[in-house]
Amino acid sequence: MAYTKTNWVNDSPPAISAENLNNIEDGIYNLDQKLTADEAKYDALTDLAVSTVTVSFSQGAASQATFTGTGSKAGYYPIGVVGYQMSGTGVGQIVPYSCYLSAKSSGACTVTAGIRNNNTSNTISGSLIVRVLWQKEA
Repeated sequence: MAYTKTNWVNDSPPAISAENLNNIEDGIYNLDQKLTADEAKYDALTDLAVSTVTVSFSQGAASQATFTGTGSKAGYYPIGVVGYQMSGTGVGQIVPYSCYLSAKSSGACTVTAGIRNNNTSNTISGSLIVRVLWQKEA
């Protein structure tokens, strides 16, 4: 069933109602179901998959260091890093200056991330959530 968009105008109909809100929820749910199904089809067709590896860090003020995290995916071989996201308090002062697969083997990998803390007075802790691309093994 196609989604029917509602045009919302301040102080005008349509009213905010369970029917209209459920229409939005149903549209979001249906899209999520389709994307989930398409993701599984994509993985099956291309023999590629993406997973995340968490690299935790606690970095002293105005310093830099490297940190590692490990990941695994049975039946797959790691190809490379395809992105990352920071999390934690004060991570606006943290700069990842490198992020790469430092060890690869069947079903396992180690990600090494170089982290620089630009804050001159505080140690900052957090995580770098790294997206790793995997190729299905023959």
